[in-house]
Amino acid sequence: MQKDTFSLNDIYTYFIDGKIKLPLIQRGFVWRPYQIENLWDSLLRGYPIGSIVLHPRQENNQKFFELLDGQQRITAICLGMLDRNNENIQRDILKLQTKNMRIFIDLVKPNPEDTRKYIFRVITRSHPWGYKKNDNTRTLEVKKIREALEEIGKKHNTKIEKYYEMPLENFYPYDAVKPYPWDLFMNASNLEYLKKSLEEWERKYWNGQERNKDEIECYKIEDIYELVNEIRNVKKIPAI
Repeated sequence: MQKDTFSLNDIYTYFIDGKIKLPLIQRGFVWRPYQIENLWDSLLRGYPIGSIVLHPRQENNQKFFELLDGQQRITAICLGMLDRNNENIQRDILKLQTKNMRIFIDLVKPNPEDTRKYIFRVITRSHPWGYKKNDNTRTLEVKKIREALEEIGKKHNTKIEKYYEMPLENFYPYDAVKPYPWDLFMNASNLEYLKKSLEEWERKYWNGQERNKDEIECYKIEDIYELVNEIRNVKKIPAI
């Protein structure tokens, strides 16, 4: 069982199918939201993200790899690719994280001084409104958090004091201009299906249309979809 490089599809399917496993000595997933966001920006830009270190093993006539280095990157990749509508996926480590965080892409193009090319956003159970768009290491101001809760509450007819009882899927990064869940892009079978999925998400969850009145330059859905198709199989991550 030898493999020198892994595509994103390889990483995802190997991890979901248990062909890549974490040894007991590995710590849990500890990356901060901005690290996940920056990783996906690098992936979409085609930048290298380093090697992963694997140890081939066999137990009960089953061959698999133990992941010795690269857990945080692989978990962040799989979180962005996980099909949340597929109830047959049984990877507990991912299911636990999907209850606590979700990755978005904001199609707005960053300011010229921003080092990113694509603005990814992560929301968490503790910060379901996300972190600052222009400084993803900092939390929103209290005023913005209050505005976010009022906006979400209005959409779902819920008192803002009860936000902690709402599922994470009801939230989105508050100061985003045109956000969409990244897993919808990664699991779209074709462009038409993707557009329908995004329209459905907007109808059910998005309530920030009033922030889109000004002329703001955004990436086209078609362009991002084309990039996704490129990186899924073309992007190779070396394995040692």
